[in-house]
Amino acid sequence: VSAVAASGTTAYAVGEITGMNALDIADPGRPKVVGAVGLFRGVNGLAQAGTKAYMTDRWGIKVFDVSAPAKIRPLPALAIGEGVSRAIAVKDGYAYLTADKFGLYVVDLAGASGLAIAGSLKMPGFSYGLAVENGFAYVANSDTGLQIVEVGDPSAPKHVGSLKIDGEAYGVAVRNGWAFVAAGEEG
Repeated sequence: VSAVAASGTTAYAVGEITGMNALDIADPGRPKVVGAVGLFRGVNGLAQAGTKAYMTDRWGIKVFDVSAPAKIRPLPALAIGEGVSRAIAVKDGYAYLTADKFGLYVVDLAGASGLAIAGSLKMPGFSYGLAVENGFAYVANSDTGLQIVEVGDPSAPKHVGSLKIDGEAYGVAVRNGWAFVAAGEEG
């Protein structure tokens, strides 16, 4: 399993061999698989919002209708132009995804013609982890540390700050105004 997302009493787990599984977690000590779909290659990230699950892979973002967890249905996907998509976060009708050798993409999830790239920001190094909170994207970049990007206007993400971190920043979580960064052996 490469990534997990949960909402209510359902969790979604995705992996290259397992595909995407929907699990009933009403009893967390006894999760039950209630639905599944296909095998995937290059799976990296997963987010769930409403009746949709969003998965990143080597090529971009795949979308699934999970309104009936026992019958997960693939929906149209979106390929990104540069970099391998990694982490994903979904907020307010947009998906934010990191792409290793590129930086950050913002994808409009509610466009009339389907998924569309609303904006992007090229960053040096390798962008991996991601958290989106209060109009900012926090990007864990293995070469340059924590990058802070204003995403209030999804069509024009703007780099507003950074913090060099010992080690290689790979993951990030934001809680109560604090950013917690996973940085390999350094913490």
